[in-house]
Amino acid sequence: GVYGTGMVGGFPQVNTEEELNKLPWAIRHFACSKDISHLCNERYHGKCWVDRQGFSWEGIDLSMEKPPTNQKAEPGGRAGWHPGDREHQLQARALTFPILQALHAVLKTWMNAPLKDNQWHMTEYYKTIKAKVVEHASEWEAWCEAKMIHTKFCKFPAQGRTENTPRARPWETSLRSIVSGNKHPSMNPPLNSYDPPDVYQSSLFPPAGEVNVLAIVENGVPYAKNLARIVDSSQDALGVRFTEEDAKEAPGSKYNPSVIQPGKGWQRGDTAGSDNCDGEHDSFCGRTGDCLLYGHNDGRAGLTIDGFSGWGVFNLPRMEQGVIVIKIHSWTFFPPATTAGWTCENGVDCTPTEAVHTNRALLSNDDDNHNYLRRENSIVVDRQQEHEQQQKHRQLKPPVPAYCNDFKLEYAVDGVITSLTQPEMEKIRKNPERVVEVLELYNNETFSGPRDVEFAIRLTGCGRQKPFDLTHIYWI
Repeated sequence: GVYGTGMVGGFPQVNTEEELNKLPWAIRHFACSKDISHLCNERYHGKCWVDRQGFSWEGIDLSMEKPPTNQKAEPGGRAGWHPGDREHQLQARALTFPILQALHAVLKTWMNAPLKDNQWHMTEYYKTIKAKVVEHASEWEAWCEAKMIHTKFCKFPAQGRTENTPRARPWETSLRSIVSGNKHPSMNPPLNSYDPPDVYQSSLFPPAGEVNVLAIVENGVPYAKNLARIVDSSQDALGVRFTEEDAKEAPGSKYNPSVIQPGKGWQRGDTAGSDNCDGEHDSFCGRTGDCLLYGHNDGRAGLTIDGFSGWGVFNLPRMEQGVIVIKIHSWTFFPPATTAGWTCENGVDCTPTEAVHTNRALLSNDDDNHNYLRRENSIVVDRQQEHEQQQKHRQLKPPVPAYCNDFKLEYAVDGVITSLTQPEMEKIRKNPERVVEVLELYNNETFSGPRDVEFAIRLTGCGRQKPFDLTHIYWI
């Protein structure tokens, strides 16, 4: 193992079930020799649903006769190489213990109060860190170059917004929080199916009579969850939900309003209640689908768009160096549901010349990479439902939709539009890490800041055939 995992130094290995049962419950899972390895296979303990009939919390009736959708017995994804909750628990304790030791040392120091200013004021400490970063800036630039990242990211403070979770202050740090020109209800995350908290799951706690860390911390006083920040499933309590009125009042671009008009086909999918996905122990999100108690905060979410979605317009505050980089998923499988049935951008005032292109895709393969749209009697047919039916019989991922010949990614900075064909986009695409695709779209060496900048982006040419997810926008 490595430091921080709890696996350094190993555990006593025992050869019989009797010896195993004499060990503390928390380490039994790791103590089996090969002869009794079958006794250490209880790697997973989570369930998808616990009955909520008659359940209440602080006098509030939260009971449910049955879950809103049919539930699996247990969460999926239990691969042999995944660690499971017992190993996660061990690692969490290994990481927590030095923090507790540090807190203990701090409390002992404070017993000698009053303290000198330099013992508890942090200003000078922070100044020293910043000075050292600046002093070694040239070394960081080399790291950025090696990772194919613009060197300004290693010299100047950067800003960013994303839809990936978990993250602190989920609404404030979301892409939606900087949308300025196309606020539409379809950009809201899905809602949770029910209200917090969850019913107690005995399978996730030590058996009676074993050491229970939470019980020790509580010391007879049950820990109070901070659920006031979550309120109920009808909203993302930490965030803002766009309304139809917002959509009607969307201004589009303030620099080029006749051309850059608000897009109506952007969609935020993935994790339900994502503005509550802040990684806290009592966060409450992901409560939809066929495993409601899974509730995992982890999500590679984005704003999904296709060639009919129209312009997304964002305000990038306090830009200083004139650099804009976006992160995308060009391997997004399905177009947004918002554009279903559309034959042109925003789905209004369509003419025959604006209908989806039907030329063969640049990367198509008759066996493995079928076009995701077909025309029947001049009607564009969405194949997502068809594919989902096929998936019930073939447990495979769908092929990544191919580019069409007319694909373009268009973006605008303060109303000035630039168009990239698919080959032009490929020239500037960087992959600094696995499944990380970034595009440096703007680098103005004469930029004068700090000031707010309007940034707009859309796809054209392929209709619903080639969707993208916009997951991050970074700027300096």
